[in-house]
Amino acid sequence: MKWTVAIVTVVVGVTGLCRADDARRNVDDRDRCLAPDGVSLEQKLESCTVVIQSAGQTRQVLVAAYHNRSVAYNRKGEYDRAIADLDEAIRLDPKFALAYNNRGVAYKNKGELDRAITDFDEAIRLNPKYALPHDNRGNAYKNKGEYDRAIARC
Repeated sequence: MKWTVAIVTVVVGVTGLCRADDARRNVDDRDRCLAPDGVSLEQKLESCTVVIQSAGQTRQVLVAAYHNRSVAYNRKGEYDRAIADLDEAIRLDPKFALAYNNRGVAYKNKGELDRAITDFDEAIRLNPKYALPHDNRGNAYKNKGEYDRAIARC
């Protein structure tokens, strides 16, 4: 009887250590995912994917994880993956102007200028004082050869 209790205690103790290691790893991944810089694109992609796939994340953390992973995909030239992540960030937070701006950037990088302009317009509607989508929209019009509209929008 005493031997059985000892085995159960050891198994429960080891399980607790594994959970502690998993929790520490999840915190490390979340920190790498949410860090503004100092993390390679591959680390950002890996860490944000872990955060997205782990249970119990708040909506804010998920929005940030999808957004930050999209930035890494965009920098790697994987625009469709960036757009898919931004679609999810926007679904979770429809008022997230930065996500609309960055999805517009991904569309612009793909050469889909009309879709990019639509997203820049939405980012501006959500936050008129946010300067970046104004600039991006002007550049998209310039890339379309619509110079008067580009100047007027900037």
